[in-house]
Amino acid sequence: MRPSVDINVDEATGIWETDGLPMLYIPRHFMVNVHKEVESALGLSKYRAVLLQAGAKSAYYWCQKQAQKYEMSEVRVFEHYLERLTARGWGQFRLERLDDNLSGAEVSLTNSIYALESGAGASHPTCYM
Repeated sequence: MRPSVDINVDEATGIWETDGLPMLYIPRHFMVNVHKEVESALGLSKYRAVLLQAGAKSAYYWCQKQAQKYEMSEVRVFEHYLERLTARGWGQFRLERLDDNLSGAEVSLTNSIYALESGAGASHPTCYM
């Protein structure tokens, strides 16, 4: 299987981009280990709050840029967001249900990078990451 996202590399700067946004390509274990260390330093509840805020801010920014670039509706850009998370290896995301008023959704995730890296011996659920 080949990746379904294009990666463009600016030869002058070395910056990698996908869909017109700068990206990083890093080993999965590095990302998971950073999360585990920050969780250990802050504590689970504080780290969850930080991730919620940072994740929401980042997702909103990404969706806004993609909606502008590809002229997508709110629903389509959300579906695109889940597709891109899947295509970039974060896990396999599937939209199960979307509220009629767009106030909530049910999303399933299989093969989360955090669950796979943490394994069965994790001391607590890791998908909050």
